[in-house]
Amino acid sequence: ADYPVSAPVWTIHTISSGNVISGKGIYVNNSSLTDADVTWNLLTVPYIIDWIEINENATLTIEPGCTLKFLADGGITVGNGSYGKLVADGTALLPITFTTSASTPSSGDWRGIDLWEKTSNGTIFNHCKILYGGSSEGYRANIYAYDNGSNVTISNSTISYSENCGIKAENCTPTISNVVYIDNANDECGDLVP
Repeated sequence: ADYPVSAPVWTIHTISSGNVISGKGIYVNNSSLTDADVTWNLLTVPYIIDWIEINENATLTIEPGCTLKFLADGGITVGNGSYGKLVADGTALLPITFTTSASTPSSGDWRGIDLWEKTSNGTIFNHCKILYGGSSEGYRANIYAYDNGSNVTISNSTISYSENCGIKAENCTPTISNVVYIDNANDECGDLVP
């Protein structure tokens, strides 16, 4: 697979941005981040992710400019059963990209980002590009938010090419501002649709 490094979610942060890395990317295997606050650094290659979970009071912060590529049926689960937070705070010049690892991208290549009932306040997606998720194998959205109040903020971002919904919210009210939707089957679903 040509991954120079393969490791679980809780050790990837030890790879500093000063390293020169070649190959397809850093492979993050199926794993859970628990009871820790870690930051993924901007590297010269993308993070290649199968499936990760963030819970048990953990926070994953992703540096501006990072690219996360997901394998088929891959994704991120936050706050499922215990508290977790995801902070993806990019900039206009250095957006954070969540996309497929497929060489020829298509809608529904990966499941998406699932934000469950114990997703902690301060979970943000700012200046992000979230592309080619929303697989029918998952919760059918690039971003799926469930029963987490108003703990999630999505701003200044592009949500594109979902096989189903761009953003789907059920029993919650995420703060959504300055979001551009491109070629999703549906842009907003669930409670977001009056």
